[in-house]
Amino acid sequence: MTEKTILILAIAVVISSLMLSVAVWSAGTTISTGLSKIQLTAAAPSGGSGSGSGQQLQPTPAPTAAAPTKFDLSAAADKPFLGKADAPLTVVEFSDLQCPFCARFYSDSEGQLIKNYVDTGKIKFIYMHFPLDQIHPNARPAANAALCAFRVGSNAAFWKFHNAVYDNIDVINVGTLVNESIYATYAKSAGVDAAKFADCFAKKPYDAEVTSDQNLGLSYGVQGTPTFFIVDKSGKSTQLVGAQPYSVFQQTLDAQLG
Repeated sequence: MTEKTILILAIAVVISSLMLSVAVWSAGTTISTGLSKIQLTAAAPSGGSGSGSGQQLQPTPAPTAAAPTKFDLSAAADKPFLGKADAPLTVVEFSDLQCPFCARFYSDSEGQLIKNYVDTGKIKFIYMHFPLDQIHPNARPAANAALCAFRVGSNAAFWKFHNAVYDNIDVINVGTLVNESIYATYAKSAGVDAAKFADCFAKKPYDAEVTSDQNLGLSYGVQGTPTFFIVDKSGKSTQLVGAQPYSVFQQTLDAQLG
């Protein structure tokens, strides 16, 4: 074998290795885009982070649309919502207030959905909590705070609180518990009575409701956030997974609205 042949083979090996590295990197990027995910077999216990052996971090698939299934909207009654109660379609979001991909959906797509579908009476938009307790320690406290803003404040106060959290996602998207006074700040900016909010949040009376939302999501196959169910009047639903671009929602909604 000549030195030239050896050199050519060596270059080929290096190029092949580089191509493999790029392919693996690209796959990893696609896998992690659009969804915060953790595999749960049961919701986290009340007031703490999940630690069961069934809770394992799993690879995250690229955002996809799942096959239609039935969704019982009565389970989503009395939840924070936007839009007309009798809208032809209902979009249910299972979300996590510490989730960066949920914040991406909020910043990139939610506003357009509200303008073009909620405000025009085409959809009702419901928010439900799905905290990924094992990897997002602030998700459950934030969910409790948001529900305090909703219950002792108003539906409008919930959405202002929700917006404040996602507008400042870097504040709570950290690996340790944040100073909970930040939630009082957000509640005050949402117009919630400070004393009533403080009393509510100190008791965390809605932790069971957060877990109930989480268990409902699990029963419908939710594995990560954000996950959406687009539900028609018959209860038939289409699941969208991940921080989908607005165009995906537009295409799916328009196809169902006719």
